[in-house]
Amino acid sequence: MKSEAGIDELVPSSELCTAAGIKGTKTLTRWHQRRLIPKPTIGTHPNGRGKIAYWPRWVLDRCKKIRHLVDAGKTLKEIACILGNDWPAEKKKSRRTYRLREISPRMDLCEAESIFIEMVTGHFFEFLPTMRQDIRPLSRRLDDFLVRDEIRDTVIASIDRGCNLILLWDGDEFQIAADFVAGQILADTSETGKSYVMIPLYRHAITAYEKVRPSAGPKPTLRPRLQVTETKGRSSVELELHRVGEADYALVGRGARKTKRPARRKK
Repeated sequence: MKSEAGIDELVPSSELCTAAGIKGTKTLTRWHQRRLIPKPTIGTHPNGRGKIAYWPRWVLDRCKKIRHLVDAGKTLKEIACILGNDWPAEKKKSRRTYRLREISPRMDLCEAESIFIEMVTGHFFEFLPTMRQDIRPLSRRLDDFLVRDEIRDTVIASIDRGCNLILLWDGDEFQIAADFVAGQILADTSETGKSYVMIPLYRHAITAYEKVRPSAGPKPTLRPRLQVTETKGRSSVELELHRVGEADYALVGRGARKTKRPARRKK
């Protein structure tokens, strides 16, 4: 259906339900009433008889996220808080307009995102089998973190760059970082006093997104440079780090770099 914004930007409820895996159009009505999706445009049925609801095509991605969160046990009220209802901003997130018959790549992306979240969540809780508290609130928080668009985009970018991402949890907040950045975060724990659960994500990412990024290699291609800096007084020495066995190491000096002393002020 044509809209004021252009051609083929609106899709009828029945086709949207089929593409998003939703049981019926009443679900779309309920989600609209809860402000999870925008108001539809009422137009003439394709056969020319009667009126039906048409929706912006970008609502498809939105519906896939809502369905995933519902399956994860979240209420519609919680989902509304997570996703918000800034419709102009949501429209801008849509990378391009597309036809439903060309929707397969985008459906693959949504499916990959769901698989990735399920794999990471399952792996994370393998590390916490002895927790005595109810893990459901923590599971919801992890889902809330992983379902964000910027996390999905970061994961895909890391696959393209051959970078191994790490999930970090300090007992309160989640974050993801490249493995070489995670090393810096750990090095700073002497000052921050934090402890972390850390899970590598590269294997989960290439497994979940294999349809979206089929050329991804089995191992990261962007590797940390094994180097440390030792500071002594006003000079520092760069040392190359060589792994010995599984966890031991040897340091080889590369030369000293003296730090200049600040000039004294004249009285």
